[in-house]
Amino acid sequence: MLRFGRCALDVAGRRLLVDGTPVHLEPQAFDVLAHLAANPERVVSKEELLDAVWGSRFVSEAALATRIKEIRRATGDDGAVQGVVRTVRGRGYSLVVEPAQSGDDERPAGTGLLGRERDVTEALARLRPGSVVSLVGPGGVGKSTLARELVARLTADGRRVVTVDLTAIRDAGHLLPAVTRAAGVVGEAPQEALAGLDAVLVLDDADELVADVAALCSRLAGSGGRLAIVVTCRERLGCRGEQLWPVLPLDSATARELLRARCRELAPLGGLVDAPADRLDDLGAAVDRLPLALEMLAAGSAVEDVDGLRTLLDTRPDLLPAAQRDAPDRHRTLERLAAFSIQRLDDDLRAALVALGAFAGAFTSADAAGVLGAQGPAAVRALADRSLLAPVAALGAPRFQVLRTVYRALASAADPAQVVAASSAHATYVVRTLRLAEEQLRTAQEAAAAAVFDRLADEARAAYRWAHAHDVPTAVALVRALHPYAYTRLWDEPFAWAQELSTVTEAPEVLAALATRAAQQSRLDDAATLATRVLAATTDDDLRTLALECLSDVGIYRYDTDAAVAAAEELLADGERTADRHRLAIGWTNSILARTYGGRAHEAAALLPTVERLTPDAPSDRAWLAYTRGETLAELGEPGAAAELARAKELADSVGNPFVGGVARVSLAAALARSATAADAEPALREALGTFLRRGNVTHLTSALRIAVPVLSALGHEEAAVTVGSWVLAPERRPAHPADRQVAQQVVDAAASRPGGPVWAARGRALSTAEAAEVALAALVPL
Repeated sequence: MLRFGRCALDVAGRRLLVDGTPVHLEPQAFDVLAHLAANPERVVSKEELLDAVWGSRFVSEAALATRIKEIRRATGDDGAVQGVVRTVRGRGYSLVVEPAQSGDDERPAGTGLLGRERDVTEALARLRPGSVVSLVGPGGVGKSTLARELVARLTADGRRVVTVDLTAIRDAGHLLPAVTRAAGVVGEAPQEALAGLDAVLVLDDADELVADVAALCSRLAGSGGRLAIVVTCRERLGCRGEQLWPVLPLDSATARELLRARCRELAPLGGLVDAPADRLDDLGAAVDRLPLALEMLAAGSAVEDVDGLRTLLDTRPDLLPAAQRDAPDRHRTLERLAAFSIQRLDDDLRAALVALGAFAGAFTSADAAGVLGAQGPAAVRALADRSLLAPVAALGAPRFQVLRTVYRALASAADPAQVVAASSAHATYVVRTLRLAEEQLRTAQEAAAAAVFDRLADEARAAYRWAHAHDVPTAVALVRALHPYAYTRLWDEPFAWAQELSTVTEAPEVLAALATRAAQQSRLDDAATLATRVLAATTDDDLRTLALECLSDVGIYRYDTDAAVAAAEELLADGERTADRHRLAIGWTNSILARTYGGRAHEAAALLPTVERLTPDAPSDRAWLAYTRGETLAELGEPGAAAELARAKELADSVGNPFVGGVARVSLAAALARSATAADAEPALREALGTFLRRGNVTHLTSALRIAVPVLSALGHEEAAVTVGSWVLAPERRPAHPADRQVAQQVVDAAASRPGGPVWAARGRALSTAEAAEVALAALVPL
């Protein structure tokens, strides 16, 4: 157990306790907190946390910021006080109080349930005289199991509990007699007698008698008696005194633990007992992490391995066996479990559920309206009330997710044309929303726009998969909508989609994406050719901007000042014609940087006053201008370079832009290494190298490694400096700036006569770009 402040973290059991009480934390937020707790003596960088929690999968820094907010909410912290997690501006996060190891077991006693302690605690807290506590959730989520645990806890505390199983009652006229018989109530006024009992009445499985149970509970709760009531149902009753507690699907870690435990009991020789965690998580997600469905998987693992079970879920879920032979008919297969809820829907709600099933993940009512129109929010409310949508814990607007078990059964019986129409509407909505967000990227609302891209990343993936197979123009439009965000956030996936689309279309949107990808991968000839083709194929101002920026970048990477300036000047002309401050900012940035890197720094400096007069709205555009000033001042040896580069980094970080943030960090590291604060260069260089390596951006990783040589040397990392320096000098590398080559040569030559020097140099020449970056990162002290 790891303890810090009022909190205790059980990493193995994936539990967070605050003041001894279990508090729910979403899986990724838990992983972030666990990584911080495992590194109590240092500031953990954002890149390290992104790598540790999300691995190679692209997410923006906004996703990490959201998880930090979730941790603060769960621990009673906030962004102002920062009593648990401290934000270290420009560096990362750290725990405020150092954790200490303890062997004490703080698992709450008295429950055999996994992941349900909070449900038990919350339900018990709501049980007061006259209350009706409704445990509401989808079929198979474990409402009855939770009710039995409540009965056990209440009985152990000496409370009288009356339990009535409603599954066998079909006639509303039998409801009150069944309840009075179970309670031992006789006489002419049974309802008054029931209400006056000092007891808890548990009405389990009210699905077939919702209206009648609601009417009975209203009368009992409104009589002023001492009786408290617990009801389990798939939908809320809407009765007097009702207090709703949603019973949600398990989190990933708990579902995995339950699946392993049931496999050990039901199929100890099966293949799931020792299956990898990610495969179990995939199975769990496919059945919505419903405990009943997990039990079916465990039973099925006696004859099927992971792949076999996954195939069954996709093709014949009806063949998964019930874990118990005496299970009710509607709990015997996944299809029957879903059918019980689906059969109660009218045609409009069925169609709405099919449409919402096109969402890959959680969505808001506004998202639903984008797909369904004005009736979207009402449909979400109606489906959520019936537990056919699972609420997803998130900050901001409430979010929901379609249960895949339900959608699978519904879609298999739906008209195929209806499913296609739903996927088309979803893809169209995603494209439209991303295009609007793309326009906002150029404004003061850049951070909010970036959050939209971050939130819809999974939806974009789902929309692309469908559109690539069924609607190529929509797939092209999706790549176009993602292009500016993907470029600035170093996200390669949309550009890889463009590569796939290039086999079926030569649309200028696709060519522009391919040009950008080629430039990022140091295929500069390909990039220039593709960008030139875009300019010949379209007059669209936005596509021209992407192509001209790419051509100008290629000129800068080649140190071809004239070509870079020519493309930048076209961009400036377009910016003047359209009065677009984004185009003007990028045009001036590239025009000045091309001169600075091309040995014409004094000419570049003469243009800086023009830059000073620009007032772009987007923080990223302001970051590029600050970076441009910093690079030019650094080239001239003028004061103020480090301050401008630091400002560029801060602006980039404020909106989660790793591109300009990364290049600013590299240049800042070089500037700091030449000053009395050389030690401060280390974290900046480490973050930049980590960013470009993680995002697979070969071009800027190469540039960062060239600048890393003098920084590594100044910091005393001689072996790494020589190894990376010899990598820079290898003839197969893209030509470096003469000054960078000169420094690399000096470092390598100085070590030639020292022990190890020739070995380090030979090693460096054989390394790949990624391997050279790993050498540099290994030498640099972690944040």
